[in-house]
Amino acid sequence: IELGYQYTGERITFQARPQMQKIRYEDPLTPDQQSHGGYFQLDYKVMPRTTFSFLAAQDTREFDDLSRTDKDFTANIGLKHEFTRHWVGRVDLQHRKRDSSIALQSYNENAIIFAFSYVR
Repeated sequence: IELGYQYTGERITFQARPQMQKIRYEDPLTPDQQSHGGYFQLDYKVMPRTTFSFLAAQDTREFDDLSRTDKDFTANIGLKHEFTRHWVGRVDLQHRKRDSSIALQSYNENAIIFAFSYVR
């Protein structure tokens, strides 16, 4: 189940969506799981060809047969610039974190992502 709201204006785009999911596997060796969480994104046009974006997502996942719970969190800030009609550059700072009830499954990750794309 996913329910969302999105607003698109001249300079601002906003979306928020909570989610809930149950996965039941036919293979008895694969543990079933259920999760719930949410997603939030805000894009703001700083200039006509430059957009600032912020994203945050959280997900809590429980594995039925393993007594395992994972809490995942992602935060991202980015800047996109359209150099021409076809060439786009983007830089993102991203933080991802998992807290797990199982040893050695938690992590903290930080990344800087550069992208340069050709768009048709």
